[in-house]
Amino acid sequence: MAYDEKEGAKWIEMAAGQGDPKAQLSIGASYAEGRGVNQNYHRALDWFRRAADQGEPDAHYNIGMLRSLGLGLPRDPVDAINWYLIAADRGSVLAQFRLGTLYATGEGVSQDYTKAVEWSRKAAERGHEGAQINLGRFLMQGLGTEKNFPEALHWLSSAAQSGEKAAMTALGEFYSHWGDEKNIPLAVDWLGRAATLGDERAQEILEQLAAQS
Repeated sequence: MAYDEKEGAKWIEMAAGQGDPKAQLSIGASYAEGRGVNQNYHRALDWFRRAADQGEPDAHYNIGMLRSLGLGLPRDPVDAINWYLIAADRGSVLAQFRLGTLYATGEGVSQDYTKAVEWSRKAAERGHEGAQINLGRFLMQGLGTEKNFPEALHWLSSAAQSGEKAAMTALGEFYSHWGDEKNIPLAVDWLGRAATLGDERAQEILEQLAAQS
């Protein structure tokens, strides 16, 4: 029997109304995404706030996302950072990854690769593939930390084995441009895998390597 999202949302909202913080987080996400209910950012925010009041880390993260995008409340990327920091300190791997990305790009904060590495490492160690890719790139290029090719290879390989095409592209770059010893056949292999999955950057690098040969 197919899952009935509308019926499921009804039961989750009942549990949320009884004070279950996980249910509050879940129904908030349903309202934010319009799954099983009519999309309503104000109701999503209300449920996220109730869950946050009970200590749900990802509820703080979700409020930060709404704040960042201006959904349900005025857009304020700087205030969004405060929500992410609370969430990350309380263990939200999503917030840890997000902070690692924001400190690298300088969105809503002063660009700080040292902090980008710190937060990315926390999320990477908990298995977040995106954070593993970012951390691998930081280590590969020496951004916010000393270059460490063996560790960069570890994190990029871990993410690539999970099927992340961005990690495959990064491995291609590692073997063609960054590692102590270049390995063009291995670079082409990884870039080819990423290109097959639709990664445009991988295709561009493959063409550059072909032109150089």
